[in-house]
Amino acid sequence: MMQEVILAASARRDFISITDYLFEEFGAVGLQRFLVRFEDIRKNLLDNPKMYRVAFKRQNIRKCVLTRQCVIILQDARRYC
Repeated sequence: MMQEVILAASARRDFISITDYLFEEFGAVGLQRFLVRFEDIRKNLLDNPKMYRVAFKRQNIRKCVLTRQCVIILQDARRYC
């Protein structure tokens, strides 16, 4: 079981851009829906990262579709410790 989800610097910038866009285009309700979905996926990643499919033919890289336009790429850093 993972202990935390850490966003890379580029992912943090993208996350901020996405949330800004969603708030501007869809208001607080649209942003809240996205944040709830993101938090649900974050919890799932902590509980069971292997529930998401393997991507790029590497066992330590997984892919999760957050929305049709947004995909989360997960790398389990424990393999490199």
